[in-house]
Amino acid sequence: MQVERRKPRTARVGVFGVGLDVYWGQFPGLLDELTGYQTEFEGMLRQREVEVVGFGMVDNAQRAYEVLPRIKAADLDLLFIDMLTYATSSTFGIIARELDIPIVLVALQPKSRLDYDNATIYMQLCNDNICSLPEFTGVAVRMGRKAPQTIIGTLHNDPVAEAELSRWCNIAKVLHDLKRARNRAPRQDHPGHRPLPGHRSGRHRPVELVSCH
Repeated sequence: MQVERRKPRTARVGVFGVGLDVYWGQFPGLLDELTGYQTEFEGMLRQREVEVVGFGMVDNAQRAYEVLPRIKAADLDLLFIDMLTYATSSTFGIIARELDIPIVLVALQPKSRLDYDNATIYMQLCNDNICSLPEFTGVAVRMGRKAPQTIIGTLHNDPVAEAELSRWCNIAKVLHDLKRARNRAPRQDHPGHRPLPGHRSGRHRPVELVSCH
C-alpha cells in the first residue's frame, strides 16, 4: 500500500542573472530584454513547484559582494545562475568561494539560431548565454571548488534542457527534505532490552549526512 504524502514536495531555490554593466549604456534596451528572459526562466522554475527567490542581475564584482549576504540568509537548497550574456568571472568568483550549496549554471539561448544575414552585436549579446561558461567553471576549479553543473540549450522548445531543469528541481526537493528532517533522539534501553549481537548497547547510532557540494 502506498502512503500519500501529507505535504507536496517543494524546495527553495535562488536565481540571479549575470551580465556586464558596461553594456547597458552602449546598447539601450539590452538590460530590459535580458531581464525579461530571466523572468521567463524563473517562471519555468515555478512550474516545477519550487519556491523561487530572485536576486536580480549581478553585473560586476561589487554587485556580487552585495548580493552574497542575501543569498546566504535565504536558506536556499540550490542556486541557479542564469547566464544571460557575457559576464566576467569577477561576478562569480566570490559566489563560488563562499557558498556551500549546489550551483547550476544555466545557459538557455533565446534564439535557436541567429539570422546571420541581419545579425547585429545587440542580437549576439542577447544570445551569448554560453560565452562565459568556461570562464566561470575555470575560476571555481582554481579556487579548489568543484566545477559547477551546467544546463545548456535554448529557452524555448527544448525538451532536453527542460528535462535537466526538472531533474535539478527534484534534486533540490530531496536536499530540502534532508536538510529539514527532524533529528530524533536515540531510543532509551528498558530493563528487559537485550542489545543486538555485535552492539555494545541497544541504542541506534546517529546518522551522518554527507554534503552534496
